[in-house]
Amino acid sequence: MIRTAISLAALAITMLFMSPAFAQMRVHVSSTAEDTVGNRLTFAIREGIRRSAAMTLVDREQDAFILVRIVTLDPDRNDTASSTRTIYSVVWTTKTLHDTPVEMYLTSSVGLCGARRVAQCADGLVADTDREASEVRGWLQNFLDRTKR
Repeated sequence: MIRTAISLAALAITMLFMSPAFAQMRVHVSSTAEDTVGNRLTFAIREGIRRSAAMTLVDREQDAFILVRIVTLDPDRNDTASSTRTIYSVVWTTKTLHDTPVEMYLTSSVGLCGARRVAQCADGLVADTDREASEVRGWLQNFLDRTKR
């Protein structure tokens, strides 16, 4: 009975991740960015994921397998029109494969990004997202390999 359930789960995972429609890891980015530089950073992260060959950006959280949550704020807290930097905190999570999925913490990062370095900061965070997506793919592949035995 348990082996049948595991086999069915493995089949579902295989169909989900091996089909052309789901070849890319689905990622959702949610943001709380009220500062100018933070908004630009979040936009650049989303665009980087859109351009990725290994990930696809989804609009709805429930459609994603990797969740990226970013919070930014202006450390100077002065005139937001002349904001020159942002402090960010990013948390990456994934979902379990249960009928009622539960979010599972992957990692987090905190940093400071200047207005002139938004593209570089975003590239680094997109690369971090890709690394987490690769790790999750590896977990899924290990699961599938074990069920084939």
